[in-house]
Parts: sequence; structure tokens; C-alpha cells
Amino acid sequence: MRPETYLLLGSFLALIALRVPISFALGLSSLATLLALGVNPVVAPQLIFAGMNKVSLMAIPFFIMAGAIMSRGSMAKKLIDFAQLFVGWMPGGLGVVNVLASMFFGTTSGSAVAATSAIGGVLIEPMVEAGCDREYAVNVTITGSTQGLLIPPSHNAIIYSLAAGGIATIEALFIAGVVPGILIGLFLIAVAVILAVRRGYPRESSIPVAQALFEFGGSLLLGAAVLAGIHFNWLPRLGGLAVMLAWIGFLAFRLQRRAGTGGITRVLRLIVEAVLPLFTPLIILGGIMLGWFTAVESSVIAVLWALLVNFVLFAWWFRDTSWRDYSEVVISTLKTTAMVMFLIGNATAFGYCLTRLHVPEAVTAFFLSITGNKYLLLLLINLLLLALGMIMDMAPLIIILTPILLPVVMKVGVDPVHFGMIMIANLGIGLTTPPVGSVLFVGCAVGKIKMERVARTIWPFWLAMLAALMLITYVPEISLGLVHAWTGK
Repeated sequence: MRPETYLLLGSFLALIALRVPISFALGLSSLATLLALGVNPVVAPQLIFAGMNKVSLMAIPFFIMAGAIMSRGSMAKKLIDFAQLFVGWMPGGLGVVNVLASMFFGTTSGSAVAATSAIGGVLIEPMVEAGCDREYAVNVTITGSTQGLLIPPSHNAIIYSLAAGGIATIEALFIAGVVPGILIGLFLIAVAVILAVRRGYPRESSIPVAQALFEFGGSLLLGAAVLAGIHFNWLPRLGGLAVMLAWIGFLAFRLQRRAGTGGITRVLRLIVEAVLPLFTPLIILGGIMLGWFTAVESSVIAVLWALLVNFVLFAWWFRDTSWRDYSEVVISTLKTTAMVMFLIGNATAFGYCLTRLHVPEAVTAFFLSITGNKYLLLLLINLLLLALGMIMDMAPLIIILTPILLPVVMKVGVDPVHFGMIMIANLGIGLTTPPVGSVLFVGCAVGKIKMERVARTIWPFWLAMLAALMLITYVPEISLGLVHAWTGK
């Protein structure tokens, strides 16, 4: 490698070691390298602004704002109550509720840190009071929040699309993230249930497990059968809709039994309060898949829907929010957007230096010299990402590593959209690991517990996430199945 390469990487690592913010470390190391290459230093700010001057990046502030709006009031509590209706009957019900509520919250915010703070702030103490260990409550909260990194709308998917040069579109990445995100949630639920049974954690419902399981599974199968019947013309459309309405009524009647006092009225209110926000990802994905609007346009529609739900319906109907909160939403959105954009701009300058020094080609040659086997190569890259995810944050790693590693995996036939899911799922694990996992720190702060205690007990959930990562890595259809159905290819 050229001496300038060592200067670029060495100065960056040195600045990180000196605890300089990553954005500034990227920019300063890029500036030093450009000077060493004899490039006019005025090019550095030009590269930074060029990196931020992308139409696709317009989606980021709007999705951030939509998430901030949806986080106002008692949104987390509404989603938790809704999740408890469906899975509170399971062993260690609150642990399962935690994971499911984090999945729901991720569809409105796209932020693991926000999910950890919101869901943990509402649910960790009740879990402890119900008899769960504090470590268990914090572990479930921390790992469950990572689902929102994959499930749309995901800010990281937008950043990956930019870093990949548009080879993987934002729309395809949004659609691809649905199944992997749900898969991680199912693996975490399995671990939460196993630990709850072994430790004797209580359920949140007096209904026998066998009866609840029969109702839950039967309802899902019946609903799926009716939808399939309508889709494949096995049922006349009007008849199928009638059966669907009857099924929804039956399900609501069964749910009201576990809603306590208030019965069906309380169930309907819980459903309305939670389902309206959960329409956000359906509007985004549905509009994209039907070709009604692009990802950037969907971000604006998400903001309009969030305003309608939270600052109109909820403010007027439930007296839960107020327009006075709107100024705080705008200010927090501007702050977060400024940080993200500055990071993207500096990382773009850093990536330019890497490209000019031919680092991607060198890395590709290095990996292919080790092995040309696709599966072994993916394993090596996963190990690299896991190691780097433990010491750096997610967004800068996506911007820095995508131009380096994407050519490597494309050489062995890996789809760019599939690799995006691998990278995001992998680096999401890094957010929950010491020494610098931001989600881990937030979870420990919210849960009022030392990081050392959490790190000693979180390993079953890490294993579940690693198992899900291996499936996402080696079964491409998990990520690409919906994309292929959407594109017809």
C-alpha cells in the first residue's frame, strides 16, 4: 500500500483513540491525506458538501421527524398494551411483549436507541416488579430494539443505498428488511420464553397456555387462509371480506376476555391507539410496492400521517399530545439531521481518499487470495463486521466499509440488496456489545444497571441474533423473496 494509505488509516485510528468525534476524525484524516497527495485543500469541503447533496438523503430528515412525532405522548405505552393483548399469555409474557413492542416501535422510528429508551423507560421497571431479573429485562430491551434497524423505515438502509452508489435502491432495501427484522424478533422471543420457563417468570394472563395458543395459532391460520382465498380467487371477493370481518369480530371478542375491566370497549380503544401509528410502515411499503410514490416521497407522507395521528387525532380525541410539542419535535429533528448529514459528508471525503488510493481493489484482491468460496468469504466478512461493530458506530461503518466490501461480495455473486441486510443485521449486534455499543449504554442507563452485569448475562440473546444473522447470510431468499415478488424477477 502507498504511504498515504497508512496516513489516512493511521491518522483516523489515532484520532479515534484520542476520543475525537468520528465525524471530525473522518474529515481531518481525509484533509491530511489530500494534502499529502498534493491535492488543493479546497477539495475537502467540496467533497463534504457533495456527499450531502444527494436527493435520496432528503428522506432521512423526514423519517427522523416522523419517528420523533410518533414518539411523543404515550406512544410506547400504547404499543406495549397492544402487544400484551396478543402475547401476554406466553410464559414470561412481559419479555415477549417487550420484543414485540420494540418491533412495533421500530416501524415508526427506525432507531434502536429511541426504541431502547422509549420501551425500556415504560417496561423495564414493571418487568422487575413482576418478578423478572433486572438483567433479563434490560437484555430483552436492548436486543429487541435492533429489529427497527431492518424493518422500514430504516435510516441505515438509506445510508447503505447511498454508500453503494445506488446499486441497491432504497425501495428494494425497505422491502427486503421486513422478513429479516421479523426473523430476529422471533429468535429473541424464543430465547425470552425459554429463559422465562427455566426461571419461572410469571405470565400476564390467567388463560391456560393451551387455550391461548389454540386461539392465537388458529386465528393466524384462519386469517391467512381467508387472505389466500381472496388472492387466489378460491373465495368470492365479497364473501371473503365477510368471512374476514367475522374473523376480526371473533378475534376481538376473544381478546376482550384478557383485557380486564372495560371488556370490548377497552380492546377497541387499544387497537385504535396502536393500529393507527402502525399504518405508517404499511403506507410506506404499500405505496412503494404499488408504484404510487418513491422512498423519498413516502418519507413526506409518513410525516403527514404522523402529524394527523399524533397531533390531530390523539391530541383531540385522547388528549395525549399537544401542538406545543411540535416545536420540540422540529428542534430535535434538526439536531439529529445535522449530525447525520455532517457524518455522511465527512465519510464521503474519506471514501474518496480510499478510492483514490485503490484500497477497495486491494481489499478485494486480499480476500479473494484467501478463498474464492462464497460461503467462507461471507463468514470472514461477518467476523470482520462483528469485530469492527464492537468499536465503532453503525452509520460511519456502513459509509466506510460498503465501497470496500461490496465489490468483494459481488465478485462471488452476492446481491447488493442481500449484502445490505447482512451488513445492517451484523452491525446491529455491535450496537449491543461493549465497549462502545450505544444501545447497550442507553439500555443500562434506562435500566439503572451496570454494563458489566448486563454483559455477563446477555449472551443467550447474542446467540439468537447470531443464529438469525447466519440464516440471513446463507439463505438469500429471506431478504430477497419479497423483493423478487415486488419486481417480478
